[in-house]
Amino acid sequence: MEVDHLRYLNNNHCHLESFGVIIMDVNALKYVNDNFGHEAGDKLLVKAAKTISNSVRQTDYVFRFGGDEFLVLLPEVDHDDLEVIKLRIQEQNHVPSKEQPISVHLSIGTCSTSEFGKAQDVLSCADKKMYEDKRKFYENEGKNLLRNDQSDTIQKGHGSCCKNNR
Repeated sequence: MEVDHLRYLNNNHCHLESFGVIIMDVNALKYVNDNFGHEAGDKLLVKAAKTISNSVRQTDYVFRFGGDEFLVLLPEVDHDDLEVIKLRIQEQNHVPSKEQPISVHLSIGTCSTSEFGKAQDVLSCADKKMYEDKRKFYENEGKNLLRNDQSDTIQKGHGSCCKNNR
C-alpha cells in the first residue's frame, strides 16, 4: 500500500512547487476493540475519517493508509499551513459529542517538500514524526487509554453512530 501512495505522490504531485504529507495513527484502537467491541472500534475509525476529511482543504486528498492509519496529501502547502491543518485535526478529534461520544486521539506526523524534495523522503519523515508523537502519547496521557467521561458513555458493542457531516 505504501508503494501505491508513493507512486501517486510521484506521478501527480512532482510538478508542484510544494506539497505536504500528514500521517496519522488512531491511538488505543486495540484497547477500544478489546474492551468495547469491534463495533465501537469501527465507529472510532469512522469518526476519525470524517473529522480528518472535514478538517482539511477541498484540494487535499485523504486516504486510509492501513488498519488504523490515515494519510493526507496536501498540494501547494507550506510548513505553517501544514501545522494549522494538523492542529485543526487534533482539536476536532478531541471533541466528544452526544452523537460522537468517543474522543479520538491521533498520533500525527507532518512533513513537506520544503524539508525534503523526494516523495519517499517526505513520507518517511512524516512517518517518523508520527511514531515519535505516538511514543509521547503512550508515555503520558496514553497511560489512561480512555478518559473517564468516555468510559461512562461507551458500552460494549453500543454507542451512537457518527453523523455524516459532509
